[in-house]
This record gives sequence, C-alpha cells and structure tokens, in this order.
Amino acid sequence: QDMTEDELKAMDAQWNEKPPNMPRWLTSGLKLSESPVDPEKAQLNDVRNSEVGQAARMFNMPGALIEYQMSGSSLRYQNQEHIWSDFLRRCLSPNYLEPIEQEISDLLTRSTAARFNTRQLLRADPKTRAEVYEKLVPIGVITAEEARQAEGYEPGNVDYAAVPPPPPQAVPNVLPINRARSLADLHCPKCNKLAGRISGAAEVKCSRCGTLVVAA
Repeated sequence: QDMTEDELKAMDAQWNEKPPNMPRWLTSGLKLSESPVDPEKAQLNDVRNSEVGQAARMFNMPGALIEYQMSGSSLRYQNQEHIWSDFLRRCLSPNYLEPIEQEISDLLTRSTAARFNTRQLLRADPKTRAEVYEKLVPIGVITAEEARQAEGYEPGNVDYAAVPPPPPQAVPNVLPINRARSLADLHCPKCNKLAGRISGAAEVKCSRCGTLVVAA
C-alpha cells in the first residue's frame, strides 16, 4: 500500500508507542510478514559461534565446556575427565588457583602452604576408578580400606563421604517470670508525711519539710 511520508511517520509512532511484547493492530489492509533476511545466509550463527570461540580463547577454556564448535577440526574429547583436566591445567590453575594459593600461603606460617583440592574436577568414571584400584591395591600402593574411604563407603574422606545428621538442637530452659515487687510506703520520720512509694533501697526527700528519707 502506498503511503505518504506523514502517514509513514504516524504509523511508526503508533507502532513504537507500546512497549515490547505487547499486541499491535494493523488496519487499512496492512499485513505483517516475516523478515526477508535469512539468518543462515546472513551468517548470524557463524558470527555467534565465533564470539563464543573468542571467549574460549580469551580465558583458555576448552570449547566443549561452552559448546563451541570449531569447524574443520578433528579434535574430539573422549570423556569428561579429559575436558576438566584441560580446563584445570590451562585456565583454572595458572590464572586463578595458583595466585590465590600463593597469597594465602604468604599469610600462613612458613611450614604451611595452601592448596586447592581439585580431586572432584579430575574424578574419573566408576569403571576407570575400579580399574585403578584393582591395580594399586594388590601391589600395596594403597590398601582396600583407603580405597573404600576414597569412594565414601567408609568414614575418613571429607570429599565424598556422606554427611552425618546434625546433633539435636539444645532445648532452652524456661526463663523465670519477672514478677514485679510490691511497693512499700516511705514516710518522713520528722513530719510523718508520705514521701513516696519505693521498692528496694532509695533516697527520697520529703516535699513538706525537705528531710532526706533513706530506705535501706
């Protein structure tokens, strides 16, 4: 439909006056159609994938962790252990863990050093762990009890052992009721006028004769 410049400006103003995700109305025979731009032809997906790759290279992260697909590459990770091992060696350890360990170690005594526990990141699958224990236990590198502790079947491993239930909460004692003391009349010994009502030790001056009345 042919429209004048003023009509186009009025239509733009009416179309943009509502916030996003609000309905719009088309009149005078106008129809809404999809954008003729094809995302694949415009290479939008390639641009987004390239941005993810730049982030991976910036932080030295494995592309598999942030779903980055490198075109023309034959590199394929076999299991999660390789991915997390590469992430630890290239990104976490040199850029974050080692500087923090050095700063914390400087605050400790000379014989104490701070180290992060990265066993969970490098933890192999159950089949691989069983094969490792099958080779290490017979030759005496570790005992069967240590292997059971590492798997959390026996107490002693703080990383994988089950967390015990918390101890029962202490029952608070019932606080005594703060009962108010009864007030006693304090009379002036000179004029026998009521000087006031007190509870406990006090000093009251008589309003009539000015005598200081002390109650022990």
